[in-house]
Amino acid sequence: LTAEDTPMHARLNYTFATEQRTPLVTIFDTSVIFAGNAAPFTTQTVCNDHVLPRGARLFELSSHVHRFGQHFWIDAPDGERLYESFVYNDPVYRRYDPPLAFDGVTASERTLRYCVLYDNGIA
Repeated sequence: LTAEDTPMHARLNYTFATEQRTPLVTIFDTSVIFAGNAAPFTTQTVCNDHVLPRGARLFELSSHVHRFGQHFWIDAPDGERLYESFVYNDPVYRRYDPPLAFDGVTASERTLRYCVLYDNGIA
């Protein structure tokens, strides 16, 4: 069978807000997207920081890595683990209700640290 022989059926459900009080902004930081470069049969951890704007409200976290991404995590400024996923092709969606508030005056109070462990053949 080919892709033409087996069409994929999917559905998207949209729910629209009746009133939008603040803009919704997606975080997709690609500044170190090509930093993973583990030699064959080794692992490598790549981390980066993302500073949220003052007044940000964080209500959902997820991750996006590819096949060699074995472990992805995000830590809050105080070191608390906010997010963790071990499956690259079915990442966890972590929701916060109420949203996490980032009202700190300094950037360090609003900085999320995210990391991924790449496994290039150990496992």
